[in-house]
Amino acid sequence: MAGFLIWNQSVYRKEGTMWMLVIILLNTVPGISTVTLLQTYPTSQECHSERERIGDEMAKAYPDEQDFEIACRFNPPAAIIKS
Repeated sequence: MAGFLIWNQSVYRKEGTMWMLVIILLNTVPGISTVTLLQTYPTSQECHSERERIGDEMAKAYPDEQDFEIACRFNPPAAIIKS
């Protein structure tokens, strides 16, 4: 997804962090960022494991909602920005 590094809150660089767990709002809501960082992980496996857990909990809590996605995104440490 293009532009997933653009959001309002500050993101701080952590050495070795390569994977970001994010929630992506699929509908635009004025005043709310469409991408929010939930956590960072050093490996794809850790990120995807947590994505599955959170995705399952969200599906149970909000069974009819399909306006968000929980996703892991690869991000080299040099690309993580502080706004």
